[in-house]
Amino acid sequence: MKFLKFLLGVGVIGAAGAAIATKKSRDKKRQAELDEFLMPEDDTVIIDVPKKEPESLTKLEADLYALKNEKENILPLTFIFSFENFEEANKFKNELTLRTITSTINDQDRFVEVIYNDVITHDAFTVLLNDFKEAMEKSQVTYQGYRYFAK
Repeated sequence: MKFLKFLLGVGVIGAAGAAIATKKSRDKKRQAELDEFLMPEDDTVIIDVPKKEPESLTKLEADLYALKNEKENILPLTFIFSFENFEEANKFKNELTLRTITSTINDQDRFVEVIYNDVITHDAFTVLLNDFKEAMEKSQVTYQGYRYFAK
């Protein structure tokens, strides 16, 4: 009887050891798959140099969408764009002028202000967004945000 208990105990310990070894092996395999998925061992170097800062355009689009849904009278709006050198700011201002948008350059603080005092509709903001995007693509300015003075 004692021998049977001993064999049963050895069998349980062996089964537990096999279960632990199987689990460790499975976990190691899953970890390797996860590592390969998250950090592939591909030696290909990917360099993505966007022409313009995409987050800047995304921020502009998000702001215009939020303003379009604004219920209060928030006009006039002032859109602010920063620049590195005066030539780029002047190029941006000229591009806006071609699109009948008035802007001013503040050389001391290094930003261009665009004052918008028209209706707030989807169509008007779509045109404004396209005008801003085209002017930004032809000059090195970055959209910073907007401000308005509540009445």
